[in-house]
Amino acid sequence: MLKTLFHCNLFTSSNFIFANKNYILVSRMYKNLSNIFIPSKKLYIDSSDGIVICTNKITNNSKLIKRNRLLIINIKTGKLKIHKCEI
Repeated sequence: MLKTLFHCNLFTSSNFIFANKNYILVSRMYKNLSNIFIPSKKLYIDSSDGIVICTNKITNNSKLIKRNRLLIINIKTGKLKIHKCEI
């Protein structure tokens, strides 16, 4: 899905969450090469006690996920990897 967005040169301001039995994939994507203002969607994460992902800052420990980031969370271990997406 993300590859299609960028490969087709589509503009986007979106958050995606995909999951299977082993991993959760979370993304905050923004691409806008037009003259039209598209507000950036916000996405926050708090991993201080489990993992909370939300579009609003609902805990004091919530941190804004930077634009064009892909987070991969291992459900069994809780390990979190953050990748920067080149667009």
